[in-house]
Amino acid sequence: MHAAGEKSRMTRLHMFRHGQSVWNILGRLQGQQDSPLTDLGYGQAQDAARELAGEDIWAAYSSTSSRAVTTTQILLGDRNLPIHQMDQLRKIDLGAWEGEHKEEVRRRFPAEYQAFWEHPEQYQSVDGETFHELQARAVEAILGILKDNRGHTVLLVSHGAFIKATLCFFEGRPLHTLWEPPFPENLSHSI
Repeated sequence: MHAAGEKSRMTRLHMFRHGQSVWNILGRLQGQQDSPLTDLGYGQAQDAARELAGEDIWAAYSSTSSRAVTTTQILLGDRNLPIHQMDQLRKIDLGAWEGEHKEEVRRRFPAEYQAFWEHPEQYQSVDGETFHELQARAVEAILGILKDNRGHTVLLVSHGAFIKATLCFFEGRPLHTLWEPPFPENLSHSI
């Protein structure tokens, strides 16, 4: 209950994909493995930080991947906020594909690779996650973060597939639309 004249504040979630990483430019599938930001990745994060400068960020959350944590640190700038690192915010677990070059995966697992990009709702990983599993974990994490920060502005840095799966859920779209444009480029920003 709010006092007379007091306005209820809306919860705002700023979701960013991490900056460009070394494996992004090498064409390697990262999944839950890690590679550091490139110089361009640092610059992308610095540019986005300027856009966030006027936002009253209440809390910051990040995937535990160093590329996401580093991006979060840059986005926060001079704000003295702890970064809540959560495994639930990590990228889809790609199992045996992680660290492999995209073209090698396409050659060795043509049907699975095609399903990953063209029929994500049917994709079955050999030893990682499905998009259904990713979405369930992502939505659970986001709902918890929103509940814990009701009425405030929150910064969250994660990964492309995580963000797309989350947006599908909150926009009421089925998983087969996951990769429909726009693609979450490095430092893409969703509110």
